[in-house]
Amino acid sequence: MLISCKILNLLNLAVFNLEQQDLQNAKQSAQQAKQELKKAQEEAKKGNLGEGKTVGEAKGTGYYPDSSAMEGGYVDKKGKKLNTLQDYLNGKAPYVSIALDKNLYKSGAVNYGDTFRIPQLEQKYGQQIPFKAVDTGGAFTNKGSNRVDICTRSRKDNLDPTVNGHLTLQKVSR
Repeated sequence: MLISCKILNLLNLAVFNLEQQDLQNAKQSAQQAKQELKKAQEEAKKGNLGEGKTVGEAKGTGYYPDSSAMEGGYVDKKGKKLNTLQDYLNGKAPYVSIALDKNLYKSGAVNYGDTFRIPQLEQKYGQQIPFKAVDTGGAFTNKGSNRVDICTRSRKDNLDPTVNGHLTLQKVSR
């Protein structure tokens, strides 16, 4: 979590410098963010996410950044950019956004930014993948931890059989 905040801050600094026409500092901030992202992904590949505690067996579904009412937009519940599974696998995101039942957040069972592992997807892609609880979905209110929505790149990726299969949610951190 600390690393993703650091990356976000560095990217914000790069944008600010671009707006100020300070191209050298913008380039430097962007390069630092890229290095931090690479470090975070290397740590995840080493298996440093921890084992995690199984909190539920869930029906998986996919959603993707889109302006339609069904998909819900391009940002998570706090207005931050959604991170797709494909962007994470391509080294373009520090984690994958997931949506859970809004009542899990209300009850305190899940907090915004909690990290999860999903062994079925990690097995498919041959690496640990940090999934962050950052979103909700009206279609699965009152489903508890029996439903998880995985952020994917597109409608086509959204239909992946593993994403839409039986998934184990393992909570790694708060």
